[in-house]
Amino acid sequence: MATRSADATILGYFYQFDHSIFQVLALASNSSTMVVEGVEDVDLTENDRTLFIQCKYYRGSDYNHSIIKEAVIAMLRHFAAKGCPTDGSLKYRLYGHYKSGQDKLPTPYDIGFLKKHFLTFTKTGKDDIKTTTEVFTELGLTDTQLETFRQHLEIDLYAKSYESQQVEVVKLIQGVISGSSPEDTDAFYYPNAINAIQRLAVDPKEENRAITKRDFIAMMDRKKAVFSLWLKELFDEDHYATSIRREHFTFGTKVPTAWRIISLEFRAAIDLQATVSMLVDIAKKLSHRESSRMAAADRFCPYVMLRNVVPDDLAALKNALWNRGIKLADGHAFLGAEFDAKYLVGLPQAGNVTTLKFLANEDDVAEIAKLHRGVQTDIFDFYIATPISPTIPSWVQHHKIKVDSPHLARKAICK
Repeated sequence: MATRSADATILGYFYQFDHSIFQVLALASNSSTMVVEGVEDVDLTENDRTLFIQCKYYRGSDYNHSIIKEAVIAMLRHFAAKGCPTDGSLKYRLYGHYKSGQDKLPTPYDIGFLKKHFLTFTKTGKDDIKTTTEVFTELGLTDTQLETFRQHLEIDLYAKSYESQQVEVVKLIQGVISGSSPEDTDAFYYPNAINAIQRLAVDPKEENRAITKRDFIAMMDRKKAVFSLWLKELFDEDHYATSIRREHFTFGTKVPTAWRIISLEFRAAIDLQATVSMLVDIAKKLSHRESSRMAAADRFCPYVMLRNVVPDDLAALKNALWNRGIKLADGHAFLGAEFDAKYLVGLPQAGNVTTLKFLANEDDVAEIAKLHRGVQTDIFDFYIATPISPTIPSWVQHHKIKVDSPHLARKAICK
C-alpha cells in the first residue's frame, strides 16, 4: 500500500489509527465495542471484560522505563479508582515499537521492579529540593492489590513495525468484507477505515467515540473515495485520483452512454496550456466513439463548467481548444444569442460531432439536467472551497469531490 514518507509524529498517529482498526476488527463478536481515545488510546469491551490499550510508535528511539512510566501510573490510578477488581474485568496493555533497548525490561518483572521503575518519581522544586513520590503509597494500595494490577498489565515492547502492522490490518479488512479485492481495499476500504477512526477520535463526547465492530465494518464497507487532511498526510495525490477513477470513471471496453457534467473550481488564474490539455483528454475519454452506423441516441460528450475563470481567459481557452481540433459548443447559436439549453442538448449529431459542451453557471447546469430525463446524468463536482448547489431533478446524481486543484480531475478521469 503506497504511502508518502511522513515524519515521526504523523507516522505515530497513523500507527495508532492502524492499531485501532486492527483491534476492533479482531474482536470476536460483532456487538463488542471499541472506544477511541477513551481511558486510553483504545478501550475494548467484550463479554463484560474491558481492555485498555495505549499504543506508541518509537521507530527511531531506544526503550527506557521513563517512556512508559506516566502511562503505567495513569493505568494504576484508573485501576485503583475502580476498586482494584480481582476478577479480570479490567485489563491494561502498553503496546510499543522501539528501535532497541527492550531487554531493559526483565521478563517477568516483580512488584519491586514495578514500584521502583514505574510507580516512583522524583521532582525538583524550589531551592533544588527533591521530593520523591510513591504513587502506590499515595493511593494506599497493598502489595496484594499491586500484584493483581501487575498480573492484569501487559507490557509488549516488541510491537510490529508500521509496515508489518499495516499488512495485518489489510488482511483483517479483506477477511470481514466478503469478496473484497486488494485494489478495492487500497482504494476504498482502508482509507474509509482511517477516516472513520479519525472522525471518532476528534469527537468531544466519549459516548460518540464508541462503536461496535458491526457498525465500524458498515462505515468501512463503502466503495466511495474519501478526502480528509489526515488522508492527505498518508497518501499522495495519485492514490486519491486512483480512488476517484475506480469509483466513477473505470469502464469496460466501451464508455457507457451517459451525460456527464464536469464542474471544475479554479482559485487562481488558469494555466492555459495545462487546462487545454486536461479538457482535450476529458473530451476524448468521455465522448462516444463515432461510427458510420451509430444511432443518434448513442452519441454523447461531456459538459464542462469552469468556475472563477474570467471571460478573457475563457475565450482564450475556447479558441485554443478549437485550434486543437476539439469541436465545442456553449449553447449560443450565434454571437449575441441567448443561452439555449435545447440547442445544446441536441448536440452532437452525425456530421456535427461535438466533443465538448460548455456551461456558464449553475443555472445552466440545472436547466441541462432537466432536459436529460430518461438518460443517466451525473454531475462530477471537483471543488476546492465549496461545491455547486444547482436545483437538479431527483434522477441526477451529484458527486461532490473535494480537491486541492482542478487539475486532479485529469488524473482521476483520464489516467
